[in-house]
Amino acid sequence: MDLVKLENGMLALVFNPTRPEPGKKKGPRTPLVIRISKDNGLTWGSELLLDEGEKQYSYPAIIANGLELYITYTWKRERIAFQKVIIKD
Repeated sequence: MDLVKLENGMLALVFNPTRPEPGKKKGPRTPLVIRISKDNGLTWGSELLLDEGEKQYSYPAIIANGLELYITYTWKRERIAFQKVIIKD
């Protein structure tokens, strides 16, 4: 997971919203989502889906420029994916 603070004070968190199955140390790395907090992390908005499927979407990194988010992550352990998301107030 990775977290960034936007210029308007909102927080953006990119992560896999999954838990390990009983007896396993790691959970599935799909889907990959963003959630936004407008109150410094006390509450979080709905998930915005970035990627999902049978394979892994992992090691996300996120940076902000104004209200734009730039996100990279490994895509199916084959390549690096990039997405740009614009956040509206």
